[in-house]
Amino acid sequence: MITSSSSLSSPLRRPPQHKHMNISNLAQTEIEKHLKKNDRIILGLSGGPDSIFLLHQLLKIQDKLSLTIVVAHLNHKIRAQESDTDQAFVTSHIKKHQNNNPALILEVQEKNIPALTKTSKENLEAVARKHRYHFFKLLAKKHSCRLVLTAHHADDNIETILLNLTRGTGLQGLTGIETITPYPVKPSTLKLFRPLLKLEKKEIIHYLEHHKIPYCTDSSNFDEQYNRNLLRHQVIPKLKSINPNITKTITQNLDIIKGINDFLNQLSDNWIQENYQKTPEMSFPRSSFIKLHKAIQSTILIKIHEKVIGNTSNLQYVNTLEVIQLIDNNIGNKQKRFGKITFYLRNNIVKITKNSENEARK
Repeated sequence: MITSSSSLSSPLRRPPQHKHMNISNLAQTEIEKHLKKNDRIILGLSGGPDSIFLLHQLLKIQDKLSLTIVVAHLNHKIRAQESDTDQAFVTSHIKKHQNNNPALILEVQEKNIPALTKTSKENLEAVARKHRYHFFKLLAKKHSCRLVLTAHHADDNIETILLNLTRGTGLQGLTGIETITPYPVKPSTLKLFRPLLKLEKKEIIHYLEHHKIPYCTDSSNFDEQYNRNLLRHQVIPKLKSINPNITKTITQNLDIIKGINDFLNQLSDNWIQENYQKTPEMSFPRSSFIKLHKAIQSTILIKIHEKVIGNTSNLQYVNTLEVIQLIDNNIGNKQKRFGKITFYLRNNIVKITKNSENEARK
């Protein structure tokens, strides 16, 4: 559905003019921190308010930085006619801005994600994300781009933190979404850049309303069978009834949490460098490990999993505590599965092996 400032079903109260300028300046300042003169970038554009806002901020500084902006739209075919309407809107919107602007390029791809999901072991969201990232990577190679920009904002960050909290992902999961991260599809020198993480959704909507900039509304964002939507529409409004500025409050505290997490990572990296062995087999000494604080022990176990497997998917803090208990007690069952690896305790040495594919699925 295409939305404009005159067609919002429940208009938000407009802040004063200077507020809009401040939001725009904040976004542009963050963008300019990480972009270089003559940069070539990919912008993931769904047509929703967040990506449309980001597009317009990039257009404002395009001449100043001599940017080449490759707009990438993937039609997932998830919402039938609505998906096609979004694609038509994005195409039309970009064409309006392409007049005398050869450095604004549109790339569109269609993928039937529901059909692909039927033959995949992953859920719909994971399949859509995988194909979207592969599409962006192909475009980055085609157009010689070094950054992929997405329009994640402060509300997305809070939702991610709360989801991680419910899953028990530990301190790392409470640090939220990073501004710049390595690209998720390997191998790649690409980086993901999210310049809007300090802006709230309501600020973005206010800006688009004020400037009468149209955008699409994704009806699936209101489907509460998805955990993120349930948080967005049920849980977070309750939190805002306690603290109306909960988004800004949590965002401001993220720097403290990230600082603590960085400190733990540094201590853990130093310990791993001194104690972890890859040959003749993966192992580390129990005597040195049990002297550490549990927070450092947990971080070490997660980092070892990442070293061996390449990711930390589906690991939970409670799982690290079970392994720590095994190593600390040194009695009874002396092996413990942890994600896709297993820790064995033998003669005061902790050994690590990869699980077989069948074991990893259990």
